[in-house]
Amino acid sequence: MPDGTWAQPLYGHPSSHIIKRSPDRYPDLVDAEHDALTVARHAGLTMVNSWVDTIAGHRCIIVERFDRTVDDGGQITGRIHQEDACQALGLPASRKYEVHHGGGGPDFQSVARLLDLYAAEPVSQLERLASIAAFTVITGNADAHGKNIAFLLEAGVIRLAPLYDTVPTALFAPLRTEMAMTLGGAISPDGMDLAALVRETKRWNLDPARARAAATRTAELALDAVDQALIDPDGPLAEQIRRKATEFMD
Repeated sequence: MPDGTWAQPLYGHPSSHIIKRSPDRYPDLVDAEHDALTVARHAGLTMVNSWVDTIAGHRCIIVERFDRTVDDGGQITGRIHQEDACQALGLPASRKYEVHHGGGGPDFQSVARLLDLYAAEPVSQLERLASIAAFTVITGNADAHGKNIAFLLEAGVIRLAPLYDTVPTALFAPLRTEMAMTLGGAISPDGMDLAALVRETKRWNLDPARARAAATRTAELALDAVDQALIDPDGPLAEQIRRKATEFMD
């Protein structure tokens, strides 16, 4: 609200933010997600703003909605049509994982196929998808499933939505380490590198040179975010990025 307080949108009015609290078992999880979004902004993969605050005694991440139309006065006027990969492929939310929890969910190839068929600029969108795939591995997000990749439809143009749910699960040892989507046939992050990404993107009919360039650029920008201390350069996410980013550099 204009005075800085929070209000609940009623009667179908579009919300302005998403608020998520940290699970009791992982009190630092929202801080890690905020740091990952900070790196994603620096890498050009999102424009979503986020911050961390304590609300009613709970550590929370607050994320601005990206699928809204706003007037000159900053007031929300409507929604931009958004579909996550499950919705776009006609799959139920229960099948959001490609392999885990019963499997059968979206993989990178099925997302790429939709972009190839319907995006106004399919090559640039496929390059962006390659960057997202690399970023997901570099930041250790093993929960990047089919409902965390989305499409926007605005003025008749289909494009990938900005990254909006980027939890580096690798930083929290009890959580699963195998990735939610395979990459070039690999499911373990240890088998995911530039070569795996090129194998994957060949299935999309993306020029390998373009795929390599997109992934390498993403890796360089992730490292640059650490070097510029946009996140704690001595923290666990910075260590994760240093360890994996070099594996995506040509």
